[in-house]
Parts: sequence; C-alpha cells; structure tokens
Amino acid sequence: MATINITFECKVFAMRKLLLFAITIVFIVESSAQTPINFGQSTLINGDSQYGFNRPRVVVIDNGEPFVIWGRSGGNSATFCSKLIAGSFSAPVQLSPDSMQVRSGWYDGPNAASKGDTIYVVWHNISAGYEHVYLVRSFDGGSTFSDPIQTDTITGNSHIEYPGVAVDANGNPVIFFIKSNSDWSMPRQVIYASTSFGDTFSTEIEASEFSPGIPCECCQGFMDITDDNWVFMYRNNVSDIRNTYFAVSDNVGTSFESSYELDSQDWLIQSCPSSGPEGYVSGDNIIGTWMSAGYVNNSKIVFGSININNPVENGGELLEPSLAEGVTQNYPAITGSGEYGAIVWQDNRYGLNQVFISVTDDTGQSYGPSYLISDTTLIGSSDAAHIAFADGVFHIVWKTLNGTYYTSASITTAIKEPNLLRGVVAYPNPSNGLVTIDYCFLNETPKMLVIYDVLGNLALEETLTGVMGSKLIPLDHMATGMYNYIVYDQRQVIFKGKFVTQ
Repeated sequence: MATINITFECKVFAMRKLLLFAITIVFIVESSAQTPINFGQSTLINGDSQYGFNRPRVVVIDNGEPFVIWGRSGGNSATFCSKLIAGSFSAPVQLSPDSMQVRSGWYDGPNAASKGDTIYVVWHNISAGYEHVYLVRSFDGGSTFSDPIQTDTITGNSHIEYPGVAVDANGNPVIFFIKSNSDWSMPRQVIYASTSFGDTFSTEIEASEFSPGIPCECCQGFMDITDDNWVFMYRNNVSDIRNTYFAVSDNVGTSFESSYELDSQDWLIQSCPSSGPEGYVSGDNIIGTWMSAGYVNNSKIVFGSININNPVENGGELLEPSLAEGVTQNYPAITGSGEYGAIVWQDNRYGLNQVFISVTDDTGQSYGPSYLISDTTLIGSSDAAHIAFADGVFHIVWKTLNGTYYTSASITTAIKEPNLLRGVVAYPNPSNGLVTIDYCFLNETPKMLVIYDVLGNLALEETLTGVMGSKLIPLDHMATGMYNYIVYDQRQVIFKGKFVTQ
C-alpha cells in the first residue's frame, strides 16, 4: 500500500482568488485529482457466443451514436456489427460472407473508420488461395452495407497481417497492413488509398520505406489523416531495439519520405511484443500512445507528442509513473480532438486485466488520473479496449469472457465553467472501516452524494456543503464489494466514481 501526495486545485474565479489545498491519502489503485468527466452505465453489446466476442472496435456516426464491430474466431470466423439505437444495441449483423474466413483473434481482427454517416469496415480474408484485405462500406450510418470489395493486389508470394483503415479529408478509405515475403521475412507497412470511396484503390505505397531497420512483424500500425498531413505510426525494429516511429506524407499519401522516432527508450527485445502504437493529429501535433518495457521491467503505457514541422524527439512519458512496477499494462487505444483526448488500456492491478481510461484537456501534454471503467464483478478479464470521440463524448468498448460491452464518458463543463465540480476523492480504496469523501467545488451550492451497490440498490445519501470539505462514510452496514457513487448538482450528474469494501 503506497502513500500518494495529491494536490487539488480549487479555483474560485470571482475576484481572481485562488484556493489551493493539499491532501495526503493512502490509496492503492488510482491517483485522485479528478478530471471532470461523467461515466455512463456499462451496456452489453452482445452476450451470445455464437457471434463471438473478439476485439471490438467502435466508431461514431453523424448522429453521435456508436457503431461497433467485432470478430468471431474458429473455423467459421466472421465479422459482425451492431449500433446503438434508442439506448439499446441492435442485434448482431454479419458483414463478411460465409465463403470467407476472417482472421480474428485477441489482438488482430477487423477494423473500422467513419466520417459522417460513411462507415468503412475491413478484414483480412485468410481462406486458402484468397489472402486479401476486403472492405465493406455504408453511406447510411450502418443501416446497409455494400458487398465486399478487394482492396489490394497481393499475390500468393506475400503474406498479409493486421489490416486497418483510415478516412481521408474527402471521405475516402485508406487501407494499411503489414506485408511480408512468402517466407514471412522483410515485413513492411504498406498502404492502398482510394479516391472513389472504395470503388478502386491505388497501387501499393510503402509507409515505412525511409525508416531504419524494418517494422515489427506483428505490431499493428495506425494512421490518422488531416487536410494537410497523412501520419502513419508503427513500432520499428532496429537490431531488436523496438521504438515507436511515425512517417509523414505531405502529398496526400503519394510517398512517406519523412520518418522520425517518437520515443527513445531503446527497448531491446528479441521477439516482437505484438502491441503497436496509436495516435491522432491535432493541428501540427501528433499525439500518441504505446506500450513499452523500456522504462521498467514490466510493460507500461507511455504517451508522447511531437510537432510535425519541428520533430524534436521527446522520448515519451509513463502515463502512471507511480504505479507499482509489478502491474502490467498493455494495448492502449487513443482518440481526441482539439484540446481533449483520452487513452484506454488494460492492466492487471486488480489481479485480472481490467479496462482503464485517462483523459487530457491540454492536447496530450499531460493526462489526469486513471479511472476503472470495466465491471470487476464479471467473471474473467476485461480487455481489448477501444475508444472513439465525438461532440464531447468518449465511446469505449471492450470484451470479456462472456460478451462485448460499451460505456460512455462525457466531458463535463467543469473544465470550462467555474461553477461546477473540480475534485472528489474516496479513500482508502479498498477500505474495511471508513471511507472518506474529500471534495472541492467551485461554488457553495449544496451537492448530493448518492452511493449504491453494483445491483443499483441505494446504500446511502448525503449532502455535501461548502466549497470544500470531507464526509466520513461508515461501512459497517454495507456488504463487502464494489460501490458506485454519484455527485449531483441540482439534479445534474457532475461526477461518478467507485470504491471497494473488504
């Protein structure tokens, strides 16, 4: 059990006053300076094993609703989709024909991208003699899809792995994947771009051509496209040093002649770690995340940013530098727009893998605390998290042993408006005696604290008064387990959190 010094800033903007206080707490799992976001309830997307649960991916369509794809493995592997309609997810729809065998596993599988009501879904068909990347497209928000379209011109002398898709500024799909020789040697990250919304595709473009070494043979690349820049991120292998690189094209993907390191930890590992980077472009900056064991002995989530016009290597930073070294983190996904963004990932700080999120409000220069968003009462691990962002809402999906799940995380106006929540923390966590709720608000309007168990049963209601203070919560009448707490300001939810009793 570690002691973490947490400083909350509680800013009262009237008369330009600043109130600052510090709290030293005993805390096991997460830091406590809260980024003001509201979490929705976890929603089951699909719990029927006949459709599979592998590696869900989420995009957002024009009405702000999430559209989710995932894969089914085995001899009848396939790609499925579902979308949120009136608060519930639709029944799974199979996108790939039965004649194709879709590569779908715990890390590799179908991918999707969207722009407005246009959705592109790609997968790797591994049927004997037909190893290609196929695309289906929808122009009506996922209500209907086209027949599969072959995107590449790969012959039997090459192999394909880890396909992905991005959308250019005009709404056209850009396909990328790892291509290797027939003996699985000389991997390279290649791109096929369309200027006809997927009707036809360009000849092959190698995005990793001008970087030293070769790309890691089983780490998926990632691509983001703006009006001015096409940015491709990947893990590179230079004599078994496997750092994160990015390549930039300023000629709409015709060539990628600029290649730079995004991190400099010089992680030396002889086998491919099977975990690639992700990122997005905000203005002239690339905001990225990846896993590395180059900082400590176990894999940890790292973030970094770099200016495309002045690509000075900054080495990256650990997302949670105070996290116990024995905790293993992996498979981060990232999204963002403007100053806001978030990273989701899996780690085993609770013994089994669970899904966490951390949010930035300064364009990826720093991130707030980690929040647990998966349900620890479910059997087995929660992993394969993915995230999308639109209109101030993060949409997160992940899988468990018995289903695929979704939740949302909304940015409150607390960052912009000086009249809402600034910080709330419950500690110690877990606890077997008392839980202390420390809070810092930016006005004196009474707030309501409501605590309920995982079944939704009300456990306690308390009123929080004043700009800042503490509330002791006795646990002797509560059963052991996880509890959720919500803070309301005049019936508006302004904070959600969790604590565990033992």
